[in-house]
Amino acid sequence: MPLEPNEQSIRNPFDFLTLDDGSVLRIQSHLYRIDRHFLEEYKRTVACLGTKDCYFCKHGFKKGTDFYYFGMVDEEEGVIRIPAGLFYFLNNWENENEATKQTTKRGHEWLIKKTGEGQGTRYTAEKLEAVKITEVQLNENNQTLVERMIGEEKGLKTRYNEVESIDSMGGAIK
Repeated sequence: MPLEPNEQSIRNPFDFLTLDDGSVLRIQSHLYRIDRHFLEEYKRTVACLGTKDCYFCKHGFKKGTDFYYFGMVDEEEGVIRIPAGLFYFLNNWENENEATKQTTKRGHEWLIKKTGEGQGTRYTAEKLEAVKITEVQLNENNQTLVERMIGEEKGLKTRYNEVESIDSMGGAIK
């Protein structure tokens, strides 16, 4: 193996690509959506099984939703967790342009604009050049995304079971 002078650039293949201010985003799949709960007392994110069957919904924990796509960030390809604010911003753009039959959010590169920090972080995007993705590429990317996200969901469900069993025996959740 050759020497690697820039080892900080080596990523875990299971990490999600991140969006920073000035990143260029290209969405190349359909959406994969996961409902979840973040449990502050356990510092864990767990699956949400739906309000009817979910232990954490029944105990009043706020449900969150994560939005995932396969795509590119600054020419690096992989799975991207899209912040909710950016997801809704792009959906609004798509809905506003639907009447004129312009392309979808997958038909452009987007310059990401990020302001604030922590829970005050806000995202918007500026439409850049149009890009094409074939139906074959889209289908392949969708399959890659699904395969990756099945593992993510399995991990969330495993953590759900672990925390729920601890909590049901008198753990931290009141």
